[in-house]
Amino acid sequence: MTPASMTVAVCRAANHIHYEQVPVPQPAADEVLVGIAYCGICPSDFRVYDGRSPERLPLILGHEFTGWVQQVGSGVTRLRVGDRVVVNPAEPCYTHCPACLRGLPNKCVHMHAGGGGGGLAQFRIARQSSVLQLKPNTDLIGASLAEPLACVLHGQKRAHIRPGRLVVVVGSGPIGLLHLLSAKLAGARVIVSEPQPSRLAHAARLGADVTVDPTRRDLAEIVRSESGGWGADAVIVAVGSKTASEGAMRLLGMQGTLVLFAGMYPNVPLQLDSNLVHYSEISITGSSDYSHAEFVESVALIERGLIDTTRLVSHVLPFDQIEQGMQIVRQASSLKVVIEVSGPP
Repeated sequence: MTPASMTVAVCRAANHIHYEQVPVPQPAADEVLVGIAYCGICPSDFRVYDGRSPERLPLILGHEFTGWVQQVGSGVTRLRVGDRVVVNPAEPCYTHCPACLRGLPNKCVHMHAGGGGGGLAQFRIARQSSVLQLKPNTDLIGASLAEPLACVLHGQKRAHIRPGRLVVVVGSGPIGLLHLLSAKLAGARVIVSEPQPSRLAHAARLGADVTVDPTRRDLAEIVRSESGGWGADAVIVAVGSKTASEGAMRLLGMQGTLVLFAGMYPNVPLQLDSNLVHYSEISITGSSDYSHAEFVESVALIERGLIDTTRLVSHVLPFDQIEQGMQIVRQASSLKVVIEVSGPP
């Protein structure tokens, strides 16, 4: 039976989470009420929490979540009460804005961006089309990383990764490690660059071909050695760093691709070596968000065991310790922090 009220965690000011009681929303005909089991803390959630994001407060943070179907609308036929599910939090219009009409739903102008999402609450409404049923044996904590994995899959396609190619991943936080796992699955050789020792060691355990602390070793020299002097086919910068982004360009071989995957807060301009881009025919691109098809693909990879996202989770904290989770994220030495909102039913 659905309760009348629920607890939500609201970010009302920088560095402050306030727990509040609000009425449980009722689903419309094509909607589902999802009971939330687990919700990951994303870097965008943390940027809202620590005041660096332009998002307007108050907000209920959290968009990486799994749970179960608590209640269905009158027009819902594909899902049943009790189904274990993961929710695609991105709900583009698909038909009304210039981005969607050009086949870019990840850039829908009507879609909420940034740190919102409503996953740090006991219940959340979602459209039936955004809810994916999970297999009974799918780990709900692991499946909560379907959204960041979908973002990574989008970035991997931007990098044009192929079997046998040499890929450099700069940064081995949770996103960098997902890039490592995805590139290895695609058959690439992967060099991971990371100055934090515990994160670099985790990259080695997850199958990185070479791991480099760039503060101790010359990353460019290692790339040249591993590529026979050619350079990397793709470099994915998974940290918001001006130094890392500018240095990454010089790691590329002819017609290599640089993917700026992480935003920078505060934003700073990058210095571009135009001759290097011109004569080496380098492609520089960004990557953000994902399509629904990529979200479905990410869930399939998790459920088939092809990418084990549970190996990226370092902390699972109870619902009343969200602020402790934010402090762990701030330290930038751990991996993924997941909040147990209600636990599985």
